[in-house]
Amino acid sequence: MIVIFQWNKTKKIKPCFGILAYSTIFFLLNYFFDSIESNKLLWIYYPTYTILEFLFFFYILFIEITNKTVKRFFIFSSLIFILGITIFYSNEKIQRLDSLPIAFETILVYIFIFFYLKDKFNSLGGYNLQKQLHFWIVAGIMFYLSGTFFFNILANYLNPKQLLQFWHYSFLADIIKNIIFTIAIFYFANNSSKKIIPNQLPNLDFTN
Repeated sequence: MIVIFQWNKTKKIKPCFGILAYSTIFFLLNYFFDSIESNKLLWIYYPTYTILEFLFFFYILFIEITNKTVKRFFIFSSLIFILGITIFYSNEKIQRLDSLPIAFETILVYIFIFFYLKDKFNSLGGYNLQKQLHFWIVAGIMFYLSGTFFFNILANYLNPKQLLQFWHYSFLADIIKNIIFTIAIFYFANNSSKKIIPNQLPNLDFTN
């Protein structure tokens, strides 16, 4: 919502449109989950959710990568991933959750994050990284993936009672991710006019 309310300020910030689309789509998917489940449409819901979520993470990381070789790796590995999970969904019946595609998605996104951080350290030298909006968006993604990973992996191995007992804890990671997104966008939207001046060594030339 902060993206909409602060649209005049946020529209010039590169990832904000993607975050707005992501928030809208996944709010609707979660809101209509019960009706989707009751109509036995989970066979469409799960692949749609996982692939769209992966594409959002891919977009957020890809637009900030400057190394062309790394960009090609992102594209190639993403195509392989999407092809692989499409085959999986076509041949496997989902019990409670699509744990295997989620596991591969998480691992692949973490590999992307590693290359993202490596690219940023090469271009920024690590300085001012925490002053980049993308860094905090990526931090939110990392927290979300870490906080939900084991719940998603173990979902098919828990009995219904255990699942109802512990499943709501996975929402905490999603809530914290959204809080990080909101604070980061609000802060950078209100400070976007301020230019970050790189740290420079003082001029020690005394010859003049």
